[in-house]
Amino acid sequence: FYANKVEEPLPYAFHPQLTELNLLIYEEHPTSLMSLTHLFHSWNINYSTVTDPSLISNALSKATANRKPIDIIVFGVNQLDTQHLAIHNL
Repeated sequence: FYANKVEEPLPYAFHPQLTELNLLIYEEHPTSLMSLTHLFHSWNINYSTVTDPSLISNALSKATANRKPIDIIVFGVNQLDTQHLAIHNL
């Protein structure tokens, strides 16, 4: 299998309703976090980030208080420690 060289980025389609979502990204690793934020930014999706599981609950409360509740929480690779109290209580 040989792939053709792409000179220009290929157009991608995303659903316009994605821009209405509010995401919370939990990722501890800076490079992975940068990749995720770049992806969601390119799709014009609203997001906020936390790098520690103990900050998740506060971020959810703050978003709700600002009348922009979180629709989806994105957990980075290997971030789902179900024994952590902050995640267990979600």
